[in-house]
Amino acid sequence: VDFLYSLKFTMLRQHLKITLVIAFTLIVLASGQPPIPTRTPGFSIGPADAPVVIEAFYDFQCPDSQANWPIMKALVAKYSSNIRFVLQQFPLPYHGQAFTAAAAAEAVNSLLPAAYFKFVDVLFDNQDQFYNAATFNKTEAQMYNLFADFAASVGLDRTAFLQKLSDDNLRYNVVKEGSVAQRLECLPRPCIV
Repeated sequence: VDFLYSLKFTMLRQHLKITLVIAFTLIVLASGQPPIPTRTPGFSIGPADAPVVIEAFYDFQCPDSQANWPIMKALVAKYSSNIRFVLQQFPLPYHGQAFTAAAAAEAVNSLLPAAYFKFVDVLFDNQDQFYNAATFNKTEAQMYNLFADFAASVGLDRTAFLQKLSDDNLRYNVVKEGSVAQRLECLPRPCIV
């Protein structure tokens, strides 16, 4: 009798778990939240029909990404007619300003796409200004203003940039890029696929 009771209780728990999973799935689908894509377009340079495509995931606050950036730029420049380079942003959670830096790059691309890679150069050239220790006592507004200064240096209007930087859709794009990198199991940064 105890065995039957235990079996019945176990089956009831399994049924409840399945019901909860189905209910949660239906809630997510009904909320209209789009699924995370398997790939994002990233930011590319080079011919669309290039025989070689290099896709790299960078964290703008990562010293290893910063060290790799000039090497990648030189490679792409040397073989520009044969390589299409795709930069994917992948801010790491333990780099306090990485997400904001990626959102800033998204804002630049949204306002002036031709300035995106110039802005990436500015971010890596000035990484010491938003690296961990440099930002411990800074407010979010101070960090936004620092990134606005960087954006102005590549030709953007500060006010338009700051307005765009607060756009939730732009921030969602950064989250999507990071989710794609996690799906691909990109562990070291930069991660080149």
